[in-house]
Amino acid sequence: MQFPSDADLVMYLILVTAIACGWLLGRFQGRRSATLRMGRNTLPSIDFLLAENNDSALDRLLDVAEISDEAVELYLNLGRIFRDKGQTDKSIQLHQNLFARTDLSDKSQLDVELELATDFLKAGLLDRAERLLTDLIQEDGHTRQQASRLLVQLYEEEQEWQSILDLYKESKLPDLPDITQRVAQAACEYADALFSKGDYLESHQYLKLALKVNPLCARANVIFAQVAASQGEPKEAIRCYLKALKQDGNVMLAVLPEMVECFIKLDDYQGLDKQLASHWQSNHTVDVLVKRVKLLAQKGRQQQAIEILLSELFQHPSNQGFFALVEMVVNQKAELNSSQLMSVYDILRRIVETESKYICRSCGFKAIEHHWRCPSCKSWASIAAAN
Repeated sequence: MQFPSDADLVMYLILVTAIACGWLLGRFQGRRSATLRMGRNTLPSIDFLLAENNDSALDRLLDVAEISDEAVELYLNLGRIFRDKGQTDKSIQLHQNLFARTDLSDKSQLDVELELATDFLKAGLLDRAERLLTDLIQEDGHTRQQASRLLVQLYEEEQEWQSILDLYKESKLPDLPDITQRVAQAACEYADALFSKGDYLESHQYLKLALKVNPLCARANVIFAQVAASQGEPKEAIRCYLKALKQDGNVMLAVLPEMVECFIKLDDYQGLDKQLASHWQSNHTVDVLVKRVKLLAQKGRQQQAIEILLSELFQHPSNQGFFALVEMVVNQKAELNSSQLMSVYDILRRIVETESKYICRSCGFKAIEHHWRCPSCKSWASIAAAN
């Protein structure tokens, strides 16, 4: 049997050692590679990230060579949690570190930029937010719509109505219902300011713009009516008021006194009564009913006014309407027959039945019957008698 020479043995040991070193080096490189890439299979959980809530831990987590889109979304969620908890400084730090990277995909870069702009808005750093949002609305990416909403919101808070209108005129805003509605309101705000200064002609131009942007903008027609009334044109003012009401019946309470004044200037009580009666039937706004019967009483038709009020309150009882009825009876020294008195009693009984008898001391929730646990804020033993 021939034994290997010393030289052969040395070569054999060197070979084995080299193989072992190669294997160990491969494992080390694989582990190192895994630490340098934050991919789908190595993502920590949100709970872990929150537990490691300190500056150095966040810096270490971001100190990787590559970050996948999934990892970016994880960090964005973490930043939102910080922001919602009022830790805006941490949210800004996290998003700024991501924003400074050069290896993010286009999608992730836009997402990070939008979140950072939102951070700046929350922190009151409006100039920084404006710069980022102005860049984002010029991108065709998926963040453009939300960036547009935030930028318009920023200008609304600063009352920079002209800035909103400039964005619209330059076609930098997406054609979305909620955005066009806000652009129309910006035009109305600007027009109202011009109207207050007596610049009627330019005010008209911006009101026309508001209706062009949003044909259902009732406010534009309300301001048109106010301009006409201020220039001694009550007939034109009424036309505009009625147009606004057709667009949105809810503006009636806002325009009721001025509209009534315009009808009175034209001595058109019949037309006014018709409009008030029609609106009451459609919307059952008590102020409109009360205004109608008071006008009838002023024109010497007290009995008709009381009968209309009794009839309508019987169908739609309300405290405000009942008070108006009592006031009218007292002021007009009207006498009610037995049938009318029974109607008054029935109206009052139904009002009392629908009144809230209990109120939550914790949140103010009102209830007709007692609850041991508040249905609104879920507090126990917080329901007390309403005084």
